[in-house]
Amino acid sequence: MSALAGGVLKTLSAGGQRADGLASAICALVKQGAELGALEDVELQRLEGTSKTIRVFPRVWLERLARAVNVGAFERLTVDQIVERVLLPPPSSDAES
Repeated sequence: MSALAGGVLKTLSAGGQRADGLASAICALVKQGAELGALEDVELQRLEGTSKTIRVFPRVWLERLARAVNVGAFERLTVDQIVERVLLPPPSSDAES
């Protein structure tokens, strides 16, 4: 398990207001991500040799959620504001040109 996922899971398992906000943000991201077509397809190999494609959370969202937890965003912002920021496209390196 990555450190990012571990931090998110640790926050969720601790309970409380921060965990509630994080859980709400995850649910909103999955819902909005599916609507936007932003979830990533991953193909899993089953034991019987068949494969199955599932949709997963983009890693960048997990990174952004972990950062939001670490900087205390869940104490200062609404879930909707956090979700809005997580869904932003990555900054373009062309912006400085």
